[in-house]
Order: sequence, then structure tokens, then C-alpha cells
Amino acid sequence: MKGRLHWLIQRVILEVGFRLILPLAARLPFCAGERWAVWLGRLNYARDLDWRTVAVRIQHVAERSAKAMSLLLPDMSANTVRECVKERFISASREEWEAHLIMAGRAPSTACEFEGLEQLQAHADAHTGVVLLTVHFDSVLMGVVQLGLAGIKLHLMTSSIVEDVRVLPVVRRYFKNKYHAMEQHLNGGRILHFETHLKHFYAAVKNGESIVLLSDAPAASWDKALPIRFGGAVRAFVPGAVRIAESLKAPMAAFVCLHESPGRYRVVVSPVQYPEPGKYLAAAQDMYRFLESYIQTYPGRWWAADLLPGFLTQDA
Repeated sequence: MKGRLHWLIQRVILEVGFRLILPLAARLPFCAGERWAVWLGRLNYARDLDWRTVAVRIQHVAERSAKAMSLLLPDMSANTVRECVKERFISASREEWEAHLIMAGRAPSTACEFEGLEQLQAHADAHTGVVLLTVHFDSVLMGVVQLGLAGIKLHLMTSSIVEDVRVLPVVRRYFKNKYHAMEQHLNGGRILHFETHLKHFYAAVKNGESIVLLSDAPAASWDKALPIRFGGAVRAFVPGAVRIAESLKAPMAAFVCLHESPGRYRVVVSPVQYPEPGKYLAAAQDMYRFLESYIQTYPGRWWAADLLPGFLTQDA
């Protein structure tokens, strides 16, 4: 059990990081700013510090991330697991720095290469909305902005958990400002919480616009869960993306955004699928296989890896 002083120190580090270090780092040249973000990520690793752990006062991210690495790659050595967990904290810190870049208006100054962009552009030209699955991996939110900068109108589904009163005010303000800044690049697309604006996303797809869902959250029960082979077992994923796509007979795809070097990114989009009725689960499995291939290649960049040990599972 961690004491009051421990959590006070954790809170102070978060406050300094979000109020001072990350905003200043976002105004430096990309190489220098990223070095600041990496340093902050190493500090967070040393203290097992995450804004969620401070909110609930339970230390768990490093331990659960290590378990996730072992589930994803069972042959990984203990030293490699530790390095991957450290990279997880660095990746999370870099993502927060990238969000501050977006808030500082510097996203258009970055460079991005695309694989599979033409198919999304063709669907946009045909006014056909695509349901895009992705995960909390590497530079995903910068990837959403890069797709917007490339001319794709997107709507991003988020969760109201970031407005929980237990979350530090500086972190709640960070999310609010981040989403507002991202919206400026989405060509009229919105960033809204599924708890309060689910109908908006159905309407967007019906209107021929694409939506993005971060689809690596576990379902609370097997009832209506999405059973997906992932990490060596069949796991119960939240079914939102497939439920929307199937009910609207909409095409599906997945994407990742890879950090290549300071200020340089690569967005990779999977082939767009038009599943037949009853085939949406199989199409979703293809999407998750695509996403898992990148996670297994760069396991330390999956900054939501700590969720994996909490999934309900069945044997694969």
C-alpha cells in the first residue's frame, strides 16, 4: 500500500509534466522536444507513473504491461520484457508530447508517408463512410490528424472516462484542449464521447463520412462481446466498431501510425473490406490480426498494453 507522500509526489510530477515540461517541449525543435518527452517517459517508468494510477491510487501499469508482453511474445526474456515496459512509458510520454505539438499548431509542420491512403480517399469521394479500427499504439492520435491533413473527414470516438472527477484537473484540461485542437484538422469531423454521442457516429457513417474507434478495450462480460483471437487466446473485446459497421452495412478497415523519427510519421491503412451479412466477425478478426502484427513487431509502443491481462479469455 503506497502512502500519502508517494501519491503527493506522483501528483506533483504529473502537474509539472502537463503544465510545464510538455508544453515547453512542444515549442522546441522536434529533436530537442522529443528528447524531453523521452526523459519524462523514463522518469514515469522509474516511478510507474500514469495519470490513471494517480486517479485511482493503485500502482499497476508496469506490472500489467510486463504480463501483457509475456502474453504477446511468450519467448521474450525477462530483460527484454523490462525494456519493452520502459518503452511503453516512453511511447506514452511521446504521445502526450505529440498532443502538445498539435495544440501548439505544429502538426502541419510534421511529415507523413501513407500506405493505403488512396482507398480512403476513393471512399470519401464516393461518399461512403468507413469504420476504422485502431488501438492505443505509438502515434495513433497524430495519425488521426495526419489523415485529416490529407483531406479525409473523420470523426473520432472517445470516452468520458477522461472527465472522471478523480482525474487530476490538469489532465482533464489536457484532454479537452487536445481534442479541440485535433478537431481543427478533421475537415468538419468531431471528437465526441460514445457514452453521450453514439447516435452522432451512426449518422456520420450514414452520411458517407468515416469514423475512428480505439478498439483495444476489454468487454465486461461475454454477453454481446466481440470474440477475437489476440495474444494467444480468444479475448472478449468491446463490440462497438463491428456493431456500427454491421448495422449500417458499412465497410471496415484498420490503421496504425508509426513514429519514424522526430516530426516524421508513417500511416498504414489495411485493405478496406465490404463484409457480406454474417461475415463481419471474420472481417474484424482480419482487422485485429493487422493491428496485432504491428503490436508484436513493436510491443513497447502499445501504451494500453496493461489492459491485456484483464481481458476475459477462452482457449484459442
